[in-house]
This record gives sequence, C-alpha cells and structure tokens, in this order.
Amino acid sequence: MFGAFRQGGIRGKEISFLDGLKSPPRTAELRFERFPGVCPALAGRATRAGAIRTRIKEETIMNEKQSTVPSGDRASLAFTEQRKAVWAAAGAAIGLTLADTDALTQSSDDAQSALDDRVAQAALAKSSTISWKAAAKENRDNARECVRKIRNFALQQEDPDAVYALAQIPAPKTPGDLPEPAVPTDLNITLNTQGRAVLTFESTRYGGTVWTVERRTASTQGALGPWTLAGTTLERSFTDVATPSGVAAVHYRVRAERPSGVSEYSSPIVLPFGAGGNNQAAQSGEQAVAGAISPVKASGKDAG
Repeated sequence: MFGAFRQGGIRGKEISFLDGLKSPPRTAELRFERFPGVCPALAGRATRAGAIRTRIKEETIMNEKQSTVPSGDRASLAFTEQRKAVWAAAGAAIGLTLADTDALTQSSDDAQSALDDRVAQAALAKSSTISWKAAAKENRDNARECVRKIRNFALQQEDPDAVYALAQIPAPKTPGDLPEPAVPTDLNITLNTQGRAVLTFESTRYGGTVWTVERRTASTQGALGPWTLAGTTLERSFTDVATPSGVAAVHYRVRAERPSGVSEYSSPIVLPFGAGGNNQAAQSGEQAVAGAISPVKASGKDAG
C-alpha cells in the first residue's frame, strides 16, 4: 500500500492513499503531484524514483444564505436586471457563453414583464374593489329605503301580512313589541368643501330606524321660512346636497322613525352664513354653532 498522506485543511490527520480514493472527503479536491521521493515497495518490488503524493484541498461549500444571488423574487430580479447587459458584453472574459447570457437576459425580461403585469392587476383589483364597495353601498341603501316604504305602506293596509308576503320580506315585530324611537341627540353640523351642510347625530338603529331631516331658512331681514323636508337617511349622518344659498342661515332638525312610531324632533341647530343668521339664532334661542341638542316637543313635520 502506498504511504499515508495528509488531508488538507485538517491538521495532524493522515489517511492512506487507497482509503482516500475509495471515499474522499466530500469537500476535498484530489490533486496528484509528482515530486522527488521514495514510495514503499509493493509485493517486494524495488523502489522507484519519484513518488506520487496526493494532496487534498478542502474547499468550502457556500451556504445558501451566503449566495451572491438574493433569494427574494424581487431582489433576484433586480440583481439580474442590473447585470444582464454587463455580463452579455463581457461574455467569455468572465467565463460565460453567448447561450448563458442569452438565457439570463430572456429569463430576466420574462420575470420583469410578469412583475409589471402583476402590479397592473393589483392596481386594477384595488380600483375594482373600491367601485364594488361604492356600488354595493348604494344598492344596500336603496334596498333599505324600499323596505322602509313597504313597511310604512303595509301598516296603513287592512292586511299588512299580505303586503309583506307579496314583497317577500319578513313582517316586523308588532308595534307593541317595539317602543317608539328616542329623539336623536348630539346633533352637529359642518360645511364641507363643496358648500354642503353635513349633519351628524347620535341615535339607535334598533328596529330598522330611519331618520328624517328638515330644514328652514332665515333671510337677511330675519324672517324664518317654513320647515321643509331635506331628505331621509339610513345612516346617522346626512349631507344636504341642496343646501340653500343666498340666505343668512339654515336651520336643521332631525327625528327618528320606525314602524312602531316616530320620535319628536330634535332642537334645531343653525348653520349661519352671515350676521343676519347669527342675530336671528340669538333671538330665537337656537344654537348658532354645532353642538349637542335636547328633545323638543313637536306635533308634526311643521312643528318647531
């Protein structure tokens, strides 16, 4: 057997030449060098000049985490996008063939195209979601308004259940089971950038409550107009898309409605547009700025 040799990179450990050939270290590279020396005889044969010593050089296997190419999809794409032209130009000077650089360029272009498409689809999906939410809300509000009208109509008929059956909606609880709604509270008013009055208030949704908003105007001479319907809302807020202009102030009030009855109107709140509105509000004792309100007795829509 040939003499022992040293395994490179591991100090002091020697293995036989044949053992090294049978199962070389997985990270070792076997290199043979001829240099002067004496190799032990085999089967009694004479020694010969020149011996073969095996040198094993241990090489470090690069861990995946230490890879030059980033593991992330976007990061690896950015890596190749920055280098594909450089590598194609260098070619053989950096050990790459034309086939290598062509394949890299094609895969990088395909990946970039797929990413651009994904970004576009994501933006479209976001836009579609916004449109869907807005359309669904409008549809839901319309359906609730229809249900409210159907129930109010049914209460005026001799056979309300027939109306509910025809409309394919469940009959509400009997009026005795539902109390009349409470007067809305904490009424506040602001003016948005479009010059429209925006009202918010506190009230309960229990029992399918909806809210009626009324308005009246105050002229610059101090005359108050009659209460008129501004609109109804299914939410505890209301934007008056027909906010009057050319007046000193606009007064608003709100009441809650459900099949079991209606509440009294809230105390009016005033949105002033000038001195006339403030003076008129002071004379009538109504609030000239946004704030909390208290219940006030009302006999109907024109009460107040």
